[in-house]
Amino acid sequence: MKRGAGILILAMLTACASDVTRDAAWEGHARQLTGQWVVALDFGPPLEPGTARRSPARGSITLLPNRAVDALHSENGPPTNYGTYLIDFSALGFNPSGTLVPGVFVGVERDSAYIEFETDRPFFAMRMQGAMRTDSIRGTWYAEQSRTRVAAGTFTMSRR
Repeated sequence: MKRGAGILILAMLTACASDVTRDAAWEGHARQLTGQWVVALDFGPPLEPGTARRSPARGSITLLPNRAVDALHSENGPPTNYGTYLIDFSALGFNPSGTLVPGVFVGVERDSAYIEFETDRPFFAMRMQGAMRTDSIRGTWYAEQSRTRVAAGTFTMSRR
């Protein structure tokens, strides 16, 4: 009986441990990132010689605290926020989300935020990562297809 109780307690502690990643720091970052953001993605130099420089992609991202998704998108736990975007990616030549509703997962690694775009495009990834300030995030972004960089540059997000 004592052995069974010990196993039950160990199982309960293991189950409770999954919520440990949503600590006070995680909650603070989730609050800081919640809301509507204006976004500008500038393209770096063309990746192929002879290609014209592209116009910036501009739009907005709206973020909510993540209370539903426990999947880990980084070693720092579940994303702090998720949301949707309305960004004109015509200069990119395609929509990062493919046929899905345009969605993003956002998390914090130390003092910087990362934004991962959801997609149904096979072997495609798009990520933004930058330093967080009170009302802005500045950093770099990239889009990859089959691990080959197809576009990259810098971005700015400012609270609306």
